[in-house]
Amino acid sequence: MIPRVFSLLSGWFHRPSGGTDLRWRLRGLQLILLCLVLPGTLTANTISGEGELPFRPQLDVLVDSSNQLDIKNLLDETIQQNWQFSGNSIPNFGYTHDAYWFRFTLKNFQTREQRLIIEIAYPLLDEIDVFLISGENAIQHYQTGDTRPFEQRPIDHPHFLIPEVLDPQENLTVMLRVRTSGTLQVPIKVWQEDRFYQANNSVEQIHALYYGTMIVIIIFNIFVFLALKEATYIYYALSTLGYLAILGSLRGKMYQVLWPESPLLHEYIMLLSVPFTMLFSTLFARAFLSLKQTQSVFYPLTSIVIALSLFGLIGTLLLPYQYSIQLSVFIAIPGCFILLIVGPIQWFKGNKAARFYSMAWALLSLGGVITAMNKAGLLNTNLITEYSLQIGSALEAILLSMALAERIYREREQKLRAQADTIREHRERRNAEMSLIHKALTHSVTGLPNSAHFQMFINNLATNESPTSFAVVLIQFVNFHEIIKTLGHSESENLLAQLGRKINSQAALVPEIAKLEDRPDFQPRVCTFENATFGMVVNLQEIPKDNRATQDFIQYISTPVEFRGMLLDFRPHIGTAGFPKDGNDADTLIRHGFVALEYAYQYDDQLAHYTANKDPYNTKRLTLIAELSRALQDNLLTLVFHPKIDLKQGRVTGVEALLRWHHPRFGQVPPDEFIAVAEQTGIIKPLTQWVLNRSLEARHHLATRGFDLSVSINISTNNLRESDFTEEIYKTLERTNTPPEKVTLELTETSMMHDPVKALNALEKLHQIGVRVSIDDFGTGYSSLSYIKRVPAQEIKIDKSLILDLDRISDDEVIVRTTVNMCHSLGFSVVAEGVECLAVEATLKQMGCDQVQGFHFTQPLPLEALIQWLENYSATQHSFVFDSTTQQPSTDSDH
Repeated sequence: MIPRVFSLLSGWFHRPSGGTDLRWRLRGLQLILLCLVLPGTLTANTISGEGELPFRPQLDVLVDSSNQLDIKNLLDETIQQNWQFSGNSIPNFGYTHDAYWFRFTLKNFQTREQRLIIEIAYPLLDEIDVFLISGENAIQHYQTGDTRPFEQRPIDHPHFLIPEVLDPQENLTVMLRVRTSGTLQVPIKVWQEDRFYQANNSVEQIHALYYGTMIVIIIFNIFVFLALKEATYIYYALSTLGYLAILGSLRGKMYQVLWPESPLLHEYIMLLSVPFTMLFSTLFARAFLSLKQTQSVFYPLTSIVIALSLFGLIGTLLLPYQYSIQLSVFIAIPGCFILLIVGPIQWFKGNKAARFYSMAWALLSLGGVITAMNKAGLLNTNLITEYSLQIGSALEAILLSMALAERIYREREQKLRAQADTIREHRERRNAEMSLIHKALTHSVTGLPNSAHFQMFINNLATNESPTSFAVVLIQFVNFHEIIKTLGHSESENLLAQLGRKINSQAALVPEIAKLEDRPDFQPRVCTFENATFGMVVNLQEIPKDNRATQDFIQYISTPVEFRGMLLDFRPHIGTAGFPKDGNDADTLIRHGFVALEYAYQYDDQLAHYTANKDPYNTKRLTLIAELSRALQDNLLTLVFHPKIDLKQGRVTGVEALLRWHHPRFGQVPPDEFIAVAEQTGIIKPLTQWVLNRSLEARHHLATRGFDLSVSINISTNNLRESDFTEEIYKTLERTNTPPEKVTLELTETSMMHDPVKALNALEKLHQIGVRVSIDDFGTGYSSLSYIKRVPAQEIKIDKSLILDLDRISDDEVIVRTTVNMCHSLGFSVVAEGVECLAVEATLKQMGCDQVQGFHFTQPLPLEALIQWLENYSATQHSFVFDSTTQQPSTDSDH
């Protein structure tokens, strides 16, 4: 059954059969208000008149409450008295389920035939039966209505048109049976055929203009939405589409053009168009008026309307027609009221967009009121009242389109201003960032580039597509800290700034020194590190053979500086590292430069170049630090023993325990290397205890095999600083049942000079418990004889550097002979290490040396190999003859 939106409207003004009913009046009132926003049209010509065409005929009406009368019954004379004259020019019976019969007479008084069209100008009638009666016989029967496919209509037109030809002087009675579920109103007009089509062309042009305008507006806003991706435009396009759907459905044009074979689809389109239009009109209103941004109280109200509209869309598909149309009415009335009043209120609050919105909705509402009053019979039908809703909706669409266009222009202006502001902000931010970057890359005292800038510059050079060979040069004034203590912090900063200017100005005279920054006002070539250290980059490919400028630069920075009336003499040290030989990135090159600088300071050289063998901080050292402690815990270290021979008796009197570490990756690690790591990391204490335990256990094992020998153990200067070192030695001797006189602790003369007071105290305690002390590597240190005399030692070991060439270098012989005599005079026993031939052994024996060690007798041996060697040596009691062609010089360290 086709929906009839206007059926409730007419029900307010026409009393349905059976008496008055407040329910129908309320439904009619609801639809009157709905007409304020739901455009519709019931086309009716304004030309009328008795005896002329077109005209509205005088109608007789018969109510068929039983819905059982047919044309045969109506032709019966007994029923003629039931016909009543209709006083309305347009019969309107409101909402009724009864069938109504209408009757009027056509008469041709002319002498020629007339081609007529009977127009029923209300396209929302369910069932229409038209009977043409001549005399007492029905000569023609037409069946039509919007519940039937469109093709069954006599003439293809949204209204119901019945063609008829009247012969001259012919009378014709027309009877119509009408039944509908909506408002039953039957606006009938009789036309001459040619005049109807002329008038219809004008009407169609008006409607085409209206439809074309609305479609153009829809398409335009869709394109704007696709371009701007702003939802306001698609909301407006869809709401306009909803108005178009309502108008097209009410007039029957969409049914005629789009789905003439689907009456049911026509019904659902009518039902869906109301909540659909309400939904997108509300979305458009709150987006266009920016209700959310302005925090308007209407924003939550519109959210409720949107939710109800969605509910109405769903209800249309699930509820019967009667309830569905009522639901749409109850949603539309408050929604339209909210949308009507929100515009003026927002306009009053200063929302500029609300002025267009208010005028547009006022025009639309005015058109709806005029249409409602016309359909209620309060206003005569004319051009204005006929098309008031189309005019109002068209003007509303045009005004809102103008508002949207103005909005685009306004937003464009705002975006341009915003872009200008953004560009200005970006410029200011960039300037601020450049200032911060400059500060972050500049030393706060000297104003020269800092270390971060220096690293970036070096990395850029190193990563260049065709990098050149260059050197990182670091200059450090090592006595600057002493000057700080004298001048104070503030004056020291002034002095540092003066030094920076001095070095940078001189560096500008050396073309090979690279510019770290190229600015119009300043072109620094020197960077500032902490601790009075400066850095430069020198292009090695541009250094000439006669490098006079570089030499002058070194000489210039070495000259004294005048400051506050004082002449300050600085001693600069210079360390260099080259790319790519010494490193491929800034971190590595700068680190290696500092290593070279430390080397120059340590050996008091003015200039030092980085070499790997000078670097104590290489990756191998880091690995040894991490793995030495684990090797000690897992017992991966070993001891070897080097015999000590008494030259007078020709027998073995003792052995020296030497520590060895075979690393799984680095192989045999030299003792000097990992002992230094142990001293720097604090592992030296457990390491010395491990060596002491293993050495005394080995001595005990040798004693059980018949070799009651003394054992010599090397200790570190760090051990002498330990408060419990002597106590630990004593406990170990007691635990292993070792006589103290069988243990000799060896330490170098230079190690004792690091902390002589603690060293002497520790050695005195060792002497008191009976442990022997030996001064190792004698002749290579810088200790004085007066200090050596104070040391409670019993033995002096002459360094092998004086022994190796004793038979070939006379000066070495004089030194060794003098040393032996001097030590004997002071009461020391003398041991010579590094004996590698028979001649040296003989010379030392002739000098009166007490004991010797060296490869001439044997290399250092593991314990079992040592026992085998001792057994062989005891059997022969003979010194081995040294063969210079097969025996290699010793490179063993005394650890």
